[in-house]
Amino acid sequence: MMFADGLPPAIIDWPVYWRPPAWAAAVAVADALCWYGAEPGLAARWAELPEWGQMLIRALLYRMTTDDLAGGAATWTDARRSGYLPVIELALSYST
Repeated sequence: MMFADGLPPAIIDWPVYWRPPAWAAAVAVADALCWYGAEPGLAARWAELPEWGQMLIRALLYRMTTDDLAGGAATWTDARRSGYLPVIELALSYST
């Protein structure tokens, strides 16, 4: 971003990227399963989306990486790992 008096901020470098629409659904499902008490059947409701297993795995990797970058090793408490492990197993079951 560039700033100049009397002018609106200017974006000089805009990283263009694209993610499959199913990825957004996978992030929401992964969050619901890991942290909001959703039942595993929630993942099945979206299973018709293309590459659903891959999308869930990628959503989990995204969340786990974000957690790690934000908190480092201290993030990985038993409670945090236990939130992810069943969802990782579920995601892997869709990838076979």
